[in-house]
Amino acid sequence: MGRLNVCPRCRAFFDPGLRECPHCGTSIVPRRVRERGGWFDRLASRGLEVTLLIIGANVVLYAAEVFASGGIRAEGGIWGLGAVDPEVVYRFGALRYRSVVEGGEWWRLVCATFLHFSLLHIAFNVYAIRLAGRVAEEAFGPAKFLTLYLLAGLAGSVSSVLWNGPGLWWGAGASGAAFGTIGMAAVYALRTKNDALWRWMSQWVIFALVITFLPGLGADNAAHLGGLAAGALLGYRAGYASRTRLSPRAVRAWDLAGLGSAALVLLCFLLALAAAG
Repeated sequence: MGRLNVCPRCRAFFDPGLRECPHCGTSIVPRRVRERGGWFDRLASRGLEVTLLIIGANVVLYAAEVFASGGIRAEGGIWGLGAVDPEVVYRFGALRYRSVVEGGEWWRLVCATFLHFSLLHIAFNVYAIRLAGRVAEEAFGPAKFLTLYLLAGLAGSVSSVLWNGPGLWWGAGASGAAFGTIGMAAVYALRTKNDALWRWMSQWVIFALVITFLPGLGADNAAHLGGLAAGALLGYRAGYASRTRLSPRAVRAWDLAGLGSAALVLLCFLLALAAAG
């Protein structure tokens, strides 16, 4: 799917060759108007997409896990390809019920959403984030998307801890946030009556649910479903009015929320580093 234009009025996506929205007839707002938005909008206008930053963070952390594990291994067939030492992932901030609930290590709820156990594990999540993230970031704006992404990932972590209970010994992966991103994009497509986008995103929802319940994968169903539900709810409630129509106060508020989300992630990994000694 190539880069599409997004209507500033109805937020529908359409062919970049068109000069007005085929759904509501609105002319395309010049790019320079959008650049007068907040901090995150100005970064996006220079090609610094939040979606790519999120993917980059996941990839860098996986590389760090591989290095700390002394290299990758191939265990358990294709699903274990590129596997890293789970104890290393735990030291980096993976979930464990007793650590979170009894040990009070709440920061694991955030750290776990950026960590992975194998190459296939991260590859699927990065692919899903890239596809659905482009839609969600355009629809909601970069600052709002970053905030919603983190909240969806957090919901997936909380769901995993509460549902699995003491049986949760290893828990990590961006799948809760990735499923949440798919949920955001699907709800956006449904509410804007963008049939083409809805068909595409609904197929992704179905595929995600099949992956969740496919036997033998060891998927964390609670994290997947919790993230998906949270993403859909957040996408429904957050609103996706054009950034050019937001008040300056609203733009600043979402920019601060985005910066706060990034700061929270950094804080959580600093706490994980301190706990690892």
